[in-house]
Amino acid sequence: MDVIQQGQIWWGGPADEKPRPYLVITRQRAIDSMRAIAVAPVTRRTRGLVSEVLLGSDDGLSVECVANFDNVRSLDKTLLARRVGALAPGRWHEVCAALRAAIDC
Repeated sequence: MDVIQQGQIWWGGPADEKPRPYLVITRQRAIDSMRAIAVAPVTRRTRGLVSEVLLGSDDGLSVECVANFDNVRSLDKTLLARRVGALAPGRWHEVCAALRAAIDC
């Protein structure tokens, strides 16, 4: 089984919701010691918000979509079923900017 890492995109979710991809945003040093981690849901519905990060083939996804930082949530790691991609190198600053925009920081 793959080890969950910050910046990876995983497929999964709660049993009562339609499965979807999630971008892992919890800091790497905390992932191993946490049961639940912070993730940003990934969706094909692009709104053009400053709190979104565009994702696509460079990130391992077959269609263009966005990670939505207005809907960050905590998920139990056991709900993440399989890795489907990872944020391309050099793009973490986009995540930081989207998080700041989502909370007006």
